[in-house]
Amino acid sequence: MTEVYLEADGSRYTCVASGHAGSERTCAAVSTLLYTAAGYLANCGAEVLERRLESGDAALEWQGEQPCWDMLSIGFLQLARSYPKDIRAEIHKIE
Repeated sequence: MTEVYLEADGSRYTCVASGHAGSERTCAAVSTLLYTAAGYLANCGAEVLERRLESGDAALEWQGEQPCWDMLSIGFLQLARSYPKDIRAEIHKIE
């Protein structure tokens, strides 16, 4: 099971994923979302505070690019709904 935690705190955003999905399809989808977000952040001028993309252990933390966080939140929620045995997503928005 892949556990995903997303947090928005003002203009600071975090996405942490740990564990392995139960299927290759879900694992590939998780990796695609994370690598796409990391590439976007590297090229959009965001201040990247952490970038770790290891097998079964990934984290992105950045300042100032809410659209990337929105995309990750929507993508991981869709995956969690489609593959509830493979992935769980927890989202927190701190006002």
